[in-house]
Amino acid sequence: MIMPREERTGLRRGYTTGACAQAATAAAAGDDPERRGEVQVCLPGGEAARFPYRLDERGVAWVVKDAGDDPDITDGLAIGASVHDTPGVFVVRGGEGVGIVTLPGLAVPPGDPAINPVPREAILCELRRLRPAGATAIILAPGGETLARRTLNPRCGIEGGLSILGTTGRVEPWSVEAMRDSLLPQLDVALARGRTDLVYVLGSKGRRLAVEAGADERDVVETANEVGWMLERAGERGFQSVTVRGHVGKLVKLAAGIFDTHSRVADARLVTLAAYAGAAGLPSVEVRGILEMNTADQAAAHLLDLGRVDVLAQVARAAARACRERYAIPVGIVLLDRGGTVLAEVAPDRPAVGGEGT
Repeated sequence: MIMPREERTGLRRGYTTGACAQAATAAAAGDDPERRGEVQVCLPGGEAARFPYRLDERGVAWVVKDAGDDPDITDGLAIGASVHDTPGVFVVRGGEGVGIVTLPGLAVPPGDPAINPVPREAILCELRRLRPAGATAIILAPGGETLARRTLNPRCGIEGGLSILGTTGRVEPWSVEAMRDSLLPQLDVALARGRTDLVYVLGSKGRRLAVEAGADERDVVETANEVGWMLERAGERGFQSVTVRGHVGKLVKLAAGIFDTHSRVADARLVTLAAYAGAAGLPSVEVRGILEMNTADQAAAHLLDLGRVDVLAQVARAAARACRERYAIPVGIVLLDRGGTVLAEVAPDRPAVGGEGT
């Protein structure tokens, strides 16, 4: 017997913004004079789902998004839909809080509301089913413009609000797939802009540091912990090189062949630094000292105090080589300390700065 996903994981699944927009459209388009307050739809993934809704005095139907146990910033957001007849045509438009696409490379062309193809088709299906003579749905997400500033939307050329997303209608708690789906459009936008050499950073602080160091904003891509997966996607798209900038405690893992840098996957920070220190000839007492330290920052600072920047340079070289060999794309590495100071760097397929013994 196959157990339901919630029973296997102990986590409750939720619904996407696309599913909520679909349900709100069905509620607004349907004939519900008693305003029973619940609507059933067939999600894009084939699952039947029931949604409570509220119909306001303007005839707008509102569905509150339930993200389940996923830490989604849109959890609790009200998604609305208003529907009016437009004989002979079926249209989906974006209203308050729904972003507008401004750059090429995404699944939605520039100038259109950021309602992805799968939820858009699900909304159109509801219109065709319930208003077969023709209708227009306007999707609303009040507060979406503020929430969108905390997402990657502005980096991907989606302005003024959120994206309406979802390929199945369901949100999987702590979903790696959802994270990857949010990261990938950055590559497609960069490709559409004709960019060839990317700079990967793990987050918004890394983005700021990269731009301050001279990187072109258009080349900077956030990867979170999905460094390896994003390198593979860059190779598939034909980018010429990627330079990965990040904290030594994260990127040292690449030298050990660990390409998902989340702590739940593996640690190996101090072990890797100690191994390279030993290989570079540091006395065993120093190697043991590194293993006993609390953080990679502490270990890196100790190596600098010893005048052994060559160890960090070798780690950078090894990380670049491991990435290149695994993902078949030239990779550079920039190791930073917690404050953003460069500890060592190697350009794609070039020797590291600060060679042996310097």
